[in-house]
Amino acid sequence: PAPSWSDAKHVVIVVGGTESSSSGPYTLRLAAAVHERLGWTARLINYRGCGGLSSCTPRHYHLGFTDDLRSVVERTAAEYDENASIFLIGVSLGGNVVLKYLGEDSSHPRAHRVCGAAVACVPFKPASAQFRLNSGMSRAVYVSNFLRTLKPKAVAQYLRHPGSFDLLGVLRATTIREYDEYYTAPVFGFKSAMDYYDQTNVLPVLSSLSVPTIVVNSLDDPVLHSESFPSNDDREFDHVPVVFKYTHHGGHLGFV
Repeated sequence: PAPSWSDAKHVVIVVGGTESSSSGPYTLRLAAAVHERLGWTARLINYRGCGGLSSCTPRHYHLGFTDDLRSVVERTAAEYDENASIFLIGVSLGGNVVLKYLGEDSSHPRAHRVCGAAVACVPFKPASAQFRLNSGMSRAVYVSNFLRTLKPKAVAQYLRHPGSFDLLGVLRATTIREYDEYYTAPVFGFKSAMDYYDQTNVLPVLSSLSVPTIVVNSLDDPVLHSESFPSNDDREFDHVPVVFKYTHHGGHLGFV
């Protein structure tokens, strides 16, 4: 008989960036590479409200929202062979989510056979990253594109859950920080956008990583401040299975 999909020995869960989905170009390229080069199985996550799906709750997703990734890991561990190894790939916002998940409770990945992770273009120190994202060419290219889809989703959510956030503030937002101030922060219980950025910063949890992890960021990333990138020379990572690799070129996901 033909082997069942659940017999796969290696499964990679791919976690995309802001407003990405399982049909996004780089998400599909990553999945294809996993399958064609390694022969492994790929599972692609759709954030709440993405991939053509509506969210049943006022919440969508954010930099540190690990609940859904945790659920997918648990379900993958249960559905696939008991000896199957699980790996995580996260890019941009998804990279932050993966690192947050791995570090906030290091026992959970191990208990569910997560054996390694690779992340790219992680927005270390989100507060400083937001200032760069919301200025210059990044604002023109990235922010306008994000808000073009985020605002209609917020309207739809408000109609389902009236009064859950300041809709007028969201509609007037011209930066991601303003959107986070009026939508992300109140919906997820943060005091403000800055409180949200502070609490989703993954730097404090990196030293708790327990599975081998590689972080790839580009020094010419137009969205991120390279000064915020952690270093392999930092003593706090001496006994942590993490490697930081920084390329001189690549932009924001230009190498994915």
